Amino acid sequence: MHTGKLGKLRSLDARGKFGRSGGFGRIAFGWNWFGFYNWFCGIYSKKYYFGKPYISRMKFYRPTNPQTPTQQAWRATFADAMTAWGALSAPQKEPYIKRAKKLQMTGANLFLKQYLREHA
Repeated sequence: MHTGKLGKLRSLDARGKFGRSGGFGRIAFGWNWFGFYNWFCGIYSKKYYFGKPYISRMKFYRPTNPQTPTQQAWRATFADAMTAWGALSAPQKEPYIKRAKKLQMTGANLFLKQYLREHA
């Protein structure tokens, strides 16, 4: 049993009021964060500036999932497209793969692009 402020400091009841400690990595227990802050945490994306690529880092965020009817319909269409690509035989996939190489894409991406445009 912990008593007093010092006892709370040594327990998980501190609720992050006393900073971050080492030894556990970056793990959340309830409202507490254990582990050292890493400057490299975040979301990285490749962007182009005047035709030259560079990597930018954004702060980490938790994306939302509103699950609107329109979004659900697109997810169902995308799932149908993936099923249709998987159902194609190797000879049927070959034209997509050849055309996609010229566009620096994969055959599946080219197929999905065409499928989604047709079913939009």
